[in-house]
Amino acid sequence: MAAMLVAFPIFLLVSRSVLRAEKAHPEKLNAPLRKWLWYMVLVIAAAVLIGDLIAVLTRFLSGEVTARFLGKASVVLALSGGVFFYYFGRLRRSEDSDASVTGKLVIGSRDRWMAAVSGLMVVALLIPGFWFVGAPSRQRALRADQKRLEDINVVSGRIRNVWNATHQLPERLDQLPEPPPADPVSGAGYEYHVKAGSQYEMCATFSRASLQNDLPQARIWTHPAGRHCFSLDAATVQDSPYVYFPMPSD
Repeated sequence: MAAMLVAFPIFLLVSRSVLRAEKAHPEKLNAPLRKWLWYMVLVIAAAVLIGDLIAVLTRFLSGEVTARFLGKASVVLALSGGVFFYYFGRLRRSEDSDASVTGKLVIGSRDRWMAAVSGLMVVALLIPGFWFVGAPSRQRALRADQKRLEDINVVSGRIRNVWNATHQLPERLDQLPEPPPADPVSGAGYEYHVKAGSQYEMCATFSRASLQNDLPQARIWTHPAGRHCFSLDAATVQDSPYVYFPMPSD
């Protein structure tokens, strides 16, 4: 979103300046350097387009296609396809040395049409983007919640190492070889409760509630807002929360 807010207006201004220069000096359309740059843009856009399709097919064949991934892939597909379509058309026009006045009018209208379509696409992406991202305070809360999950995962790994070495759970977190992490906001330590055998709980207070993640291995890390305890087992390896992306609901 930040890249679009900065880069898209600059791209429109630069493109407008280039189109005005081409209109004043039509012979620039056939400049070798200009054609070489257009060919380079076409190669890059085609490579991104092909890579995006390969990534989608690979995730589909491996059974890991999620709505989030398809959304990102669709955006990449639309952007790379639009760039390829636009510059391929400009390259074909530059190779037509018999352009008439009518042809020039069509060229201008096509550029304006592409600018309008791309502008509508950017607005259509930014509006739901701002709605989903929310205020900076919301993003700070999400990062804090993700840090809490990562801290609990790190501590669970240390507890598992102790269990594998002694077949006993530590009574307190300060008995671990390394100092346990603390809550990134309050600075308080995470709660730890020993259960039967290799079972134990770790609790933290979260700022936001999470929704069910598309990846089944991440469902253990879903949590409500407020205090929540995760039931863990030192005898098993927990799935990493690094693949977990909280999607808070208001």
